[in-house]
Amino acid sequence: MPEAIKEVVGDIFTLLSEGHSRNMLRRGLLAVFLLTGLVRGAPPNVVDVGYASYLGNQTYPNAVAYLGVLYAEPPLGTLRWRAPLPLNITRITASTHGGVVNATEYPEFCIQGSTGDGDAGGAGSEDCLKVNIYAPTGAKKGANFPVLVYFHGGGYVYGNPRNWPFDHWVHQTPDVIIVSVYYRLDVFGFLAVEDFSDSENGDFNVGFQDQIQALKWVQKYISAFGGNSEEVTINGQSAGGSSVELHMTANQDKTLFSRAIAQSVYRTPVPTVQEQKPLFGFFATAAGCGKGPTTAQLSCLRNATVSALARAQDNASYGSL
Repeated sequence: MPEAIKEVVGDIFTLLSEGHSRNMLRRGLLAVFLLTGLVRGAPPNVVDVGYASYLGNQTYPNAVAYLGVLYAEPPLGTLRWRAPLPLNITRITASTHGGVVNATEYPEFCIQGSTGDGDAGGAGSEDCLKVNIYAPTGAKKGANFPVLVYFHGGGYVYGNPRNWPFDHWVHQTPDVIIVSVYYRLDVFGFLAVEDFSDSENGDFNVGFQDQIQALKWVQKYISAFGGNSEEVTINGQSAGGSSVELHMTANQDKTLFSRAIAQSVYRTPVPTVQEQKPLFGFFATAAGCGKGPTTAQLSCLRNATVSALARAQDNASYGSL
């Protein structure tokens, strides 16, 4: 074992003996693994997408999972209720310092809504615009495997791609790349107010726009994982199936996908913006932002805590409105 790696291992166990966390051990062992790979050549299951390299998790003999890969800028603060911004690859490159990004664990899911009276929503993270990529072991650029992009269901209110893993699919049929998409949900993804007609104030249906941005990321970077960007099929179940139908209907960029599979499509009456007006007023008031013109209310809501917004969305869904 090279001396540099021996020193790292020694430091790890010294820290453990001093009472440091097992999480530090995991991070340290990852560093040892990567150092070993650098000594012997490129480590396995690492994909270079150009602006960063990602380490995947070989969960099956024939499948590697690359989990929680960003596809857009985090929709935080003033970016709440705005269309997703394309990923700032310069920022990502600078933040990784040329290192390998650990993509071996599932990320936090997008903030959930309430699934029923008495069930509190709010779990999850706003920094959730990520994809999981399941690829055949050893897949390289140029393999040109067809790609399946999956949108999860949950009534546009809840849902977690972790509950729909696809590594076993790839393991059984190792000639396909599968991508599952995290997108904003409930009030964080589908708040509607008339003032959004002026995009200076915000954007409609940002949850759907997240899905579009994910498809754009796939077009640019899936080839690094062995995928063929010209052979993309979109697939979804329930609300994900409804999303597929909407993308087929409102597809403004014919190059984002070539096929579509909609399963158990979830449809619900969609109120007009005018019909949503009292719901927005109720939501803003419940979040402590009900005063002043709509622009002031939106500014207040963008500065509100996630917990305040989660309570307000629960009240709007199952409260006294």
